[in-house]
Amino acid sequence: MIKNCMLLGLFLAGLLLAVPSKASPNFEEIFTKHNTIMLLIDPKSGEIVDANQAASDFYKYSRAELTSMRIQDINQFTPEQVAEERKLAKEEGRNFFIFRHSLGNGDIRTVEVYSVPHDFDGRVLLFSIIRDISEQRELQQHLWHYQARLEDIVQQQTHIIEERAQQTFFLMMLGIICLLAIILFLIYIMKKRRKDEKELRLAASVFKTTTEAVMVTDRENRIQTVNKAFTKITGYELEDVKGKNPKILQSGLHDENFFAEMYNRLNSLEFWEGEIWNKRKSGETFPERMSVSVLRDKKGLKEGYVAVFADITKRKEAEAFIQRQANYDDLTNLANRNLFMDHLSGALYRAERDQNRVAVLFLDLDRFKHINDTLGHSKGDQLLKEASSRLLSLTRKSDTCARLGGDEFAILLPDIHDIRNVEEVVTKILATIAEPYEVDGQKAFASASIGITIYPEDGANAQHLLRNAESAMYRAKDKGRNAFQYFTAEMDFEAQARRELETSLHLALEKNQFIVNYQPIISVETEKVTNCEALIRWNHPQKGLIPPSEFIPLAEEVGLILPIGEWVLREACREAAIWHQTIKHPPTLSVNFSIRQFQRVNVPTLVAEVLEENHLPPHALSIEITENLLIEDDKTTLEQLKLLHKMGIGLSIDDFGTGYSSLSYLKKFPITVLKIDRSFIKDMHDNPDDAALVNAIISMAKSLNLKTVAEGVEEEKQLEILKEKACEYVQGYYFSKPLASADFNGFLHQHD
Repeated sequence: MIKNCMLLGLFLAGLLLAVPSKASPNFEEIFTKHNTIMLLIDPKSGEIVDANQAASDFYKYSRAELTSMRIQDINQFTPEQVAEERKLAKEEGRNFFIFRHSLGNGDIRTVEVYSVPHDFDGRVLLFSIIRDISEQRELQQHLWHYQARLEDIVQQQTHIIEERAQQTFFLMMLGIICLLAIILFLIYIMKKRRKDEKELRLAASVFKTTTEAVMVTDRENRIQTVNKAFTKITGYELEDVKGKNPKILQSGLHDENFFAEMYNRLNSLEFWEGEIWNKRKSGETFPERMSVSVLRDKKGLKEGYVAVFADITKRKEAEAFIQRQANYDDLTNLANRNLFMDHLSGALYRAERDQNRVAVLFLDLDRFKHINDTLGHSKGDQLLKEASSRLLSLTRKSDTCARLGGDEFAILLPDIHDIRNVEEVVTKILATIAEPYEVDGQKAFASASIGITIYPEDGANAQHLLRNAESAMYRAKDKGRNAFQYFTAEMDFEAQARRELETSLHLALEKNQFIVNYQPIISVETEKVTNCEALIRWNHPQKGLIPPSEFIPLAEEVGLILPIGEWVLREACREAAIWHQTIKHPPTLSVNFSIRQFQRVNVPTLVAEVLEENHLPPHALSIEITENLLIEDDKTTLEQLKLLHKMGIGLSIDDFGTGYSSLSYLKKFPITVLKIDRSFIKDMHDNPDDAALVNAIISMAKSLNLKTVAEGVEEEKQLEILKEKACEYVQGYYFSKPLASADFNGFLHQHD
């Protein structure tokens, strides 16, 4: 067997030396055609990545079936048995493992597994060679059986010879017969002793090698012996504890009743099992799983006790970690939504029983997104932790403070007897949250908006109370932030309407309820249509046309902006393709893109695909973005914008001047057009400040070689002022409102 193992090890080493960092055709041919059983296994998941024909023949599965399985499906050993075999192989100096594998026909085979990790095309896999040793094991068992039979035969022959000798000696001398009888008796005693010694050696071997600690005491409960595992777990050597009472291990965490119950069960059932906290020699306490049994001699008299225990510290730590993950927020160490709702349900049960009130506060940090945008997410996280610490300092031990996600928090105030107490707490929270924050040497400022609900007035269950508190919080934000608001029935109506709108929005795409209108963008110099903006409308079956201002923010919030945005692009480009076929001078199409699309979609790839589908040149499309997208200053977004610009697609900033305008953004990003927000255009003929701002934007754009589009032009005097200021393009109701596709086609033909 040793020779075979050495040869197989040499073969495995040779084969691995032939495998390059990326699998070669030569290796693939060797792997596939070799009559040795070979597998490629993912070490993380146990997935069988590949198997050769020899493996398929051996396991009675096709190669396709094997590669759909994990090695755990074949190996009959449990994870604990696999770990034990690995440990045993290491102790014995073996370079292979012995496992029991199941075959497709139901047979179980004993195999030797030689495995080494290797890089295959950048993926680390276990290259495993399997050798069937079932027949070898069976032969060994036959040899052992034959040896035992041979010993029996020898014993029988010896007995016959001895009997014949006895008969012979009996004839010679009665004394010699007696002597032989004594000798035979001694032989019997020696055989029995050998048998007992064998059993003792086996028991001693188990006693020494088991990974569980074993402690044996006498009837007076004095420690007689311990094994190596006991020393490893407790730190005590046999000399430290021999003759002493097991009380030296007590942690002090259990009272007398615990041990009284243990000994009562031992006296009545002669067995006890459970978890117990003990103390190591170092003084460290630790949990263990222990079983204690009573030892009795052949006469049934009590000889002592044997205790077997295992250190379950790691298991307890894992359980605690899982429990914490399930109930606490990783960043702030506050309760999470799951634990908060559990505590809230319990508080409502007690409040109903005791006829008390419960208050729920829903808190959202104001303008926290701006803090993340300007200081970075890591500093934003530091501010969240500091805010959480401040909230905890203002609550009682009976209260529950939770982070629901992002910058949203909830506070549970049980046992409320006077509503004025709630207002006192809320006022303190607002003042404390509004105090300056020190984040890595930088000052940051935040405030909070808080919604309040009271049980039983504002809801009968946990879900309703929290939902209504959130509605009240949004009303507090509408009041100007850094404020609190009690829930009202009107808010419940608004929240219900918003939920209904969200439900309808999920079905709008599927039911083709969206339409695209087109508003022309006119050249001031020629008064010709040079561009147009695609504007989505929602034709709701009950509510009629819903403007984008009412549903686009909701679509972004619930993640529907991605399919809606892609639909608008495809629909508008399909329409633009018609213009290019029927109109001599078709306008450039402008389509709005959300920041969410740049964060979650490869926009250049999507745009290239849609242009190709509709046979449109890149210059036929312009993409409109908002200043908020530039503020994100995301490397991926910048790369996408540069790629779009390189493709020949125009890029414009919509509603310029209403966000956090910065010349550095205009320099850094490949923008070609600035669209001046309608709020500046509306009153510029009466408001010198607006006129000055418009003039400044146009002058700045010219110096940066950018085109300008004035939005919201509705009067002739506005157009005249823009002509004077040399604004290139205008858009607004003065020329045309947004038109349906058929009407817009007619408009284009009239102005072509």
